[in-house]
Amino acid sequence: MLKKILKINGLVIGILIIMGSFGGFLSGDFIFSVLFLSLGIFLSYKCLPKRMKVAVSDQISTFQPNSKYKYADLIEIERQIEKAIKNKTTGSFNFELSTFTKEKWEYLKGKYPLLELPPNSKIHQYYESNLKYFEELKSKIENEETLCLSEYEEEIIKAFTKQFLPHCHLNIVRPIIIKAPIAGFRFHDYKRKEVKMMLEMDATFQVLDLVREPTNKYDPYAVRVMWEGFCLGYVPRQYSTMVYKAIDESFEIECLLYEYNKTGNLDDRTTIEITIKEV
Repeated sequence: MLKKILKINGLVIGILIIMGSFGGFLSGDFIFSVLFLSLGIFLSYKCLPKRMKVAVSDQISTFQPNSKYKYADLIEIERQIEKAIKNKTTGSFNFELSTFTKEKWEYLKGKYPLLELPPNSKIHQYYESNLKYFEELKSKIENEETLCLSEYEEEIIKAFTKQFLPHCHLNIVRPIIIKAPIAGFRFHDYKRKEVKMMLEMDATFQVLDLVREPTNKYDPYAVRVMWEGFCLGYVPRQYSTMVYKAIDESFEIECLLYEYNKTGNLDDRTTIEITIKEV
């Protein structure tokens, strides 16, 4: 603070000396005027604030752990992140894996919650499962077979393919995704103790079974929604034919309990998500 005050005083004195030197010129005392002018310019220059580039350089060289930035080697990255946030843009930031640790990632994630690690990063919380999924599809990727992937799955596979199979071309199609309430929910096993316990717990994304029922007198393409041997109801009729034929053709199908509300219309309380992969 004292240094700053002294600089301001020096700047003011320098300006006053420059102004005084002009008075000397007017009175004809040229030698002293030139000397005073030179002294005033020198003082003013020395006391002017330095450019931002110098300030940034000083901040890095005099880095302290308790300053705004916790890690000296992340300062430049943090500035890029802050610039992207300010400009409301997205971007990727490259780190040296030898120096970028889990501790540093947790620090950045805590400070900038919108940051995401690539799925093939070894410090990603799902790295092992992501790698295993890639290994399961590796031979299909090498043979350039068509893959049916969701956007999330595509992100995983693209990252690992770029890393391990950079010369392979990915052929990707999207799965069919159906979200709908369970038809006839009120008429089946929802009152059973086991089913109630499952629903009243955090049952989101509970895996359910789909079973064809060709003998159903109301719908020859009826598909039951089952959990642990209990019938929760049926796939709504507008989707039942598609789901029935997908099961018939041995497509990869997954059914999850997407949502359950404890209140409201009983027939609208449950929502299932059915994913059909045609390849």
